[in-house]
Amino acid sequence: FYGTVSQPSQILIGAFNRKPCLDIGFRTRWKGLTAMLTMQQSNSANQYSLFYHTLFDRNKFPTINGNLPGHYSRAIHSSLSYAHTTGPWTLKAEALFDSEDLQRYDVIHDTCAASMIPMLVFTDRGAYYNETYYAIHYGGHITSTYRYDTPIGQGNILTGIQLENFQFLDYTFSMGTDFMDSFLSYPKDSIFNMGSELSISAFAQMKQQLGKKLIFNSGLRYDHKVRYNKEKINAFSPRVSLIYRPTRGINLKIGYSRSFVDAPYLYRAS
Repeated sequence: FYGTVSQPSQILIGAFNRKPCLDIGFRTRWKGLTAMLTMQQSNSANQYSLFYHTLFDRNKFPTINGNLPGHYSRAIHSSLSYAHTTGPWTLKAEALFDSEDLQRYDVIHDTCAASMIPMLVFTDRGAYYNETYYAIHYGGHITSTYRYDTPIGQGNILTGIQLENFQFLDYTFSMGTDFMDSFLSYPKDSIFNMGSELSISAFAQMKQQLGKKLIFNSGLRYDHKVRYNKEKINAFSPRVSLIYRPTRGINLKIGYSRSFVDAPYLYRAS
């Protein structure tokens, strides 16, 4: 015999968690200097449980890092740049700092029959898991551009260096049942390896007009990277192209290029 009992309740659809959602920033300039700071923060509440896609009561679950179940993220970007032009020369420099803070707090189930639960570690009430991630990235680059004129057309040469450092500082994973504090947690190095990666690059590019309808473009980049496990990578990335413009609005391009793109840190450090 099965029946239902009606009672007043609420359902959250596309709701946001306790912390406010923000997208703010400012930018200011003084002579050749430009400073910028931005912050994006969001905290959304899930409508359904993770495994069984059923409704659940968020207020039954414990608060973790000030949040009820949901997905929280905060990204901060700051930079300071300088630009100066003297005659045919233009110098640009920029320093930057980024940070990213993520939390994924998901309800596995609220209340369901024990026979439906695939893992014996869970009870039939209030199961959840929580993971957090924190990383920073900082670096800078300097570029110099020289513009010139020749009998066959204008051209420019750009050279520069770039330095970046990525640091994966913290990762936590925990699980809980019966709407209580977590009973199982993993050390932060057991799932992902904490560490930092340093990248140093140098590059050069030349662009030359060949009459009114042809443009020759070439470049070379060198990347030196030291991964979190001390592995060192050295890569050269050349490119060359020829652009033909028979009429305004039509560009025909032929070229060759090769580039170095490393896999994301979390794919390699797990």
